[in-house]
Amino acid sequence: MLLVDRYCVHHLPVRWCSCPNAACSDVQLLSNGLYPASQKKPQTAFTFVLLDDSLINNKECKIFVMTFYSKIWHVINSVFLHKVP
Repeated sequence: MLLVDRYCVHHLPVRWCSCPNAACSDVQLLSNGLYPASQKKPQTAFTFVLLDDSLINNKECKIFVMTFYSKIWHVINSVFLHKVP
């Protein structure tokens, strides 16, 4: 699974709880502070910290989501700026 945070992106294996009364995968992510990119078979999730930062940047600083996205990629890839789109 691809997990995106404010300062890094992680590719991590995820094991869903398969207990008889276990919640579906998207609810399991939400319970652990991650917002899934999709409801069915999520393969990407974002931390609430990242989403809160995006909201504050948008509402208080009037920064568009695409600009915020660009900022995140520059922060994450600061060593390889020439490769950042």
